[in-house]
Amino acid sequence: MTLAYVGRRKELFRNELLIALKLIQNGTINATAMGSFTGAMGHTQFEPSDFEKFAADGDGDGKIDLENSIPDALASAAKQLRDYGWKPGKQWGFEVRIPRGLICTEASPDLKRSLADWLDFGLMPAFGAGISRNMLDDQAWLLLPAGAYGPGFLALENFQALRQYNASDLYVLFVGNLADRIAGGPAFERPWAKLQQFSSRDVEEIQMLLSKKKFSGRWPTRLSLATRHRTVPKRGRHSDRLLAVEKSSRSPAQFQRGEQVQTMRRRLTHG
Repeated sequence: MTLAYVGRRKELFRNELLIALKLIQNGTINATAMGSFTGAMGHTQFEPSDFEKFAADGDGDGKIDLENSIPDALASAAKQLRDYGWKPGKQWGFEVRIPRGLICTEASPDLKRSLADWLDFGLMPAFGAGISRNMLDDQAWLLLPAGAYGPGFLALENFQALRQYNASDLYVLFVGNLADRIAGGPAFERPWAKLQQFSSRDVEEIQMLLSKKKFSGRWPTRLSLATRHRTVPKRGRHSDRLLAVEKSSRSPAQFQRGEQVQTMRRRLTHG
């Protein structure tokens, strides 16, 4: 209730409060169902608006209890994922081996390619795993959560479905990997380096240095993909041309050699 009147997102939480009051009035939930300070409830941590859209009676007892009924919680989470666009029988993504020389701006949800094209660029599934032929046309984007200091991943369409529940790439990544491990899959092939997190003062200093280097505009309060893309030259109109030239001028064996692919990329980017 407090968030409906205080803070940056008053309109959002005012709407959640009204939906919660309606659910209580109708007898759908009771006031104690909302455990978190934002009003989220049960195993699925649904906000009242989520409950209204996705809650399902999984055990068939005629009521929905996301806290005490595991079938209700699972059925509700499944309905939410389906409505968010989850494709049954498809992966969320997988870890890949990154070829040396791949530039960091290739890692962006705005830069999607088919799995076949990513393989052509020299990315290979970790642990020597194979890729089904019927997946080669699936669109994916490269995720490098630790930059050059940790594992890389190709994120598929189901990654975005998970991300609609929690808009954090790391959250989705670890949920996906946990699901794989429950099904008998391995942990990460490449270890995560122990990196020291930037302090607020460090970020402020970086912002000041970037401004001195004529990188104008408003900078975010944390370092992110947006920071990376604003400080590294973009390829712009050369993207499609790059892919076409590489495919037409190199054999499949040469695609696996990251250094040669990178040389071609630099020539087109700066030419």
